[in-house]
Amino acid sequence: AAEAAEAAKAALEPAPELQEPPEPAPPPAPDVASIRVQLGAFRSREAALAGWTVLERRHGALLSGLEPHIEDVSLAAGRFYRLQAGPVVTAAAAATLCRSLEAAGADCLVVGP
Repeated sequence: AAEAAEAAKAALEPAPELQEPPEPAPPPAPDVASIRVQLGAFRSREAALAGWTVLERRHGALLSGLEPHIEDVSLAAGRFYRLQAGPVVTAAAAATLCRSLEAAGADCLVVGP
């Protein structure tokens, strides 16, 4: 009788190939620390740091609360040091910041996820 109950139960379960696939996992949330604004590219780390000092002096109110980040990259044209500031909470906030910096005469580009 137990075997008959097991067989009946198995007959009611859908075949594995007919079962719906599991839901995919949601994409990971963007890493807030990775959203930054790029303020320039320089030929040396020292020049990038000097660039931060100048930008902070000119646009301190806009850059308040952000930290400089220098990214060392090798391109076909040589080695560059990208001056970035962040973290910025959202990509939308970074875009708004860039528009404000550009309106004040600075170069700006959103970088991140």
